[in-house]
Amino acid sequence: DSTDSPDVSGSGSFVSLCQSLGESGGGAVARNGGWLFSTEELREIGKTGNIPAASRQEVIACITDYHEQLRKAGIELIVAPIPQKAIIYSEEAGAGTSGRLDSYLQDLYQEIGSKGVSVVDLVPDLRRERGTAGGVFPKTASHLSPKGAEVAASAIVNYAKSHEWARGLEPDPNLVGTPMQITLLGNLAAYIRGDAPKEPETLPIRAIGRRTVGGLIPAARAGDGRIILITSEQDGLAYGGPGNPAGYDADLRGSLADQLIFELGTPVDVYSHATSGANTARVRLLRASMTKPAVLENTAVIIWCFSANELTRPGWRKVPLNLEFRQSEETIDRDAGS
Repeated sequence: DSTDSPDVSGSGSFVSLCQSLGESGGGAVARNGGWLFSTEELREIGKTGNIPAASRQEVIACITDYHEQLRKAGIELIVAPIPQKAIIYSEEAGAGTSGRLDSYLQDLYQEIGSKGVSVVDLVPDLRRERGTAGGVFPKTASHLSPKGAEVAASAIVNYAKSHEWARGLEPDPNLVGTPMQITLLGNLAAYIRGDAPKEPETLPIRAIGRRTVGGLIPAARAGDGRIILITSEQDGLAYGGPGNPAGYDADLRGSLADQLIFELGTPVDVYSHATSGANTARVRLLRASMTKPAVLENTAVIIWCFSANELTRPGWRKVPLNLEFRQSEETIDRDAGS
């Protein structure tokens, strides 16, 4: 698809635009067609034009270290960063050219991959599906739409389905995905004054459930630890229950975690943190392994999903899979930079 080929020169001007928009004040800006974008996200994209080499290498070292720990334990790691909304809807954000405008992150993914880490680049799939009903991001929110979560889960599983652990799965035939609709007024709407959208959006959702003799019930997220998802709540659990995200009041399961369960055909154990899928979510898994040393004994793969925003932030830490001695929770949190 020629529209998704890298455009390094265009990327530079887009990065500058994002930097300017991110410094405009407030929590969000309204752009073309009433699309709302987080100023925090735009600032992170703007930073990619001037990331110190040491900061880049710190991110690579921490991800590679986690991969090596897991490899030695016989566990595969799949890293799937959730791209920023403005990267998927760059034209709506004001880009003067079409195509991918995240050359920094593409280069970063390539370098991480060269270290042996499995990286799923979600941008091509999300950009390809961005024009579908409801879009892959809501107009008024910074997180994936239910359709976006579905697309991301499908891309991750398509990448992994030829791997040995995935070939050995026995999908549950009672898992079902039911097309429905929800209404949502996203987290960015509160920041906007004037003529920007204030009415809830209608979005399609594939609600994931399990068929039983008593009817449909939510698909279980906890399994036997064979497949683990490490994520932030916004990236992995949005649309997973009432109140997450804010403005979502339906009792439907359509989050990235639920879509992965449906695509894989089996439960997934989830370790999440409210905001950080990079350091602190991994600490949750560390705590679990301290309480139950057998937590990782059956694990075949860890799917690690976090916002691409985190790749440009400082404070990345090497988080161990387990500890030879018990530390206090305060020490663990401090070391994780949370």
